[in-house]
Amino acid sequence: RLVLGDAKCLVAPEAGVIGGYVHPKMADGLANTGRMAALVALRPLPASAPCDADRLRAIVAQLARHVVAAQPRFLSVASISADVVEKEREVFWAAHLEQLGPRKSGTIDENVKSKVLAGKMQKFYSENVLMCQELIAAPPAGSGESAKPAPVAEWLEQEARAMGLEQIAVEDFVFVTL
Repeated sequence: RLVLGDAKCLVAPEAGVIGGYVHPKMADGLANTGRMAALVALRPLPASAPCDADRLRAIVAQLARHVVAAQPRFLSVASISADVVEKEREVFWAAHLEQLGPRKSGTIDENVKSKVLAGKMQKFYSENVLMCQELIAAPPAGSGESAKPAPVAEWLEQEARAMGLEQIAVEDFVFVTL
């Protein structure tokens, strides 16, 4: 018996690739870990430039594994609706005021509020926006365990330069729990 849930669709971009990853069932001996999957669509820019298709497929596969591990909600900061940003800012501010207590919360000026919300939103972006997240991957050979992972956007820029491309654009991604 086969039961279908939500159907998701990604269209392959011109000269681009779509790659996916399904987390193996019972991975690491943990129950229900095989219930996550991701699809990612990448496009090399310029599309007319010669491109190593095998390397691009390896990049999209690694990015799909990252999506399963990090579970981003948004592709980029620009893709977040104004309503979501406003709601998050309100929640962060209310939590900050509650943490300060009623006496201190009444004495905060707009400059402090602006700085607090900027910091909280940066943390939100680094946790929820694919292009802002630190790439979850094994460290490169010889880099040592202490090397800080690069953000996904920076990693894609490095990969594009190594391939002689201007950019590797993430067109879209889908993360599902099965």
